[in-house]
Amino acid sequence: MAMANSSCSSSLIPPNKLICSVALYRRLPFPLRLTVWPWALAYAFLSAWAVLWYSSTRNNFQGSPPASTSHPPWGLLVAAPVAGITHALALLFTLWSVRCRCALNYREVREPSSADTVRVTPHPHRGAAALVPLQHDEAAVAERKEGERGQCGSDASGPSLFFRFQERRYTYDPTRGVFEKLPLPTKLPFQEYKQMYGYRTEEDVQEALQRYGRNEFHIPIPGFTELFREHASAPFFVFQMFCVALWCLDEYWYYAIVTGLMLVAFECTVVKQRLRNLKELRGMEAVSTKVLVYRAKKWITVLSTELVPRDVVCLTPSTHGTC
Repeated sequence: MAMANSSCSSSLIPPNKLICSVALYRRLPFPLRLTVWPWALAYAFLSAWAVLWYSSTRNNFQGSPPASTSHPPWGLLVAAPVAGITHALALLFTLWSVRCRCALNYREVREPSSADTVRVTPHPHRGAAALVPLQHDEAAVAERKEGERGQCGSDASGPSLFFRFQERRYTYDPTRGVFEKLPLPTKLPFQEYKQMYGYRTEEDVQEALQRYGRNEFHIPIPGFTELFREHASAPFFVFQMFCVALWCLDEYWYYAIVTGLMLVAFECTVVKQRLRNLKELRGMEAVSTKVLVYRAKKWITVLSTELVPRDVVCLTPSTHGTC
């Protein structure tokens, strides 16, 4: 199975089964984003146009101007709603498309040290593209550098750059210039497994917990407002509300308002159902159990959620957890 092709070429990540390409970005300051300053200039120009029109009208006609000249110029009447609609579409496209969000609100960079966001594009049928934060971990030390500690200890223990995508962690390797999936000790020689004696100190355990994370799969439950915002910004719902706004121009505007309220109520029920399903899934999570693990040259009892790779675990008939 060929995993890489011309459209998935990326020098920041080796070929793999999940991620197609990776790009580094830095978030622009708020005034410099393309969803802000062009429209601020447009609104300032339209406001100045309206003020000049009103001033000239008041100066030419003392008191109230005639009815034939009381309406603004057609150019202003057309430009103002066009500017508002295009601005709203630009903001909506940043929610609908990751590429548009990067083009309008981010700046692409080459060096990982200058980036704060990663755009991850997976292979087809492997999920949707996403913008994930590039995190800095001072305590994470990649296992690939264990043999280099004697020569360049400061580099080996320095800050590590990583990002998480679909609950998987990818760490930046400065020697190769690529992001690699966090290496796990699953393909070592059998003799090396026989010589493992667990972690020697509590500091090593805390470092491993910070590097690998807890042995659990957490299902986050977003708030009602966050989920409703996601539904309210969906393209179909936006189209429905736009149609409701057009219907309000008719004489039967109250029917349009009732239709809009019914659409909002329907989306609220869908959000409630999603929250209920997420809570049911969280209730199916495996319960942590106590296991015996060899650490600091002695057997101690810890929860199964605190197990990390390279732990030596004693499995007894009464142990129901997994390791």
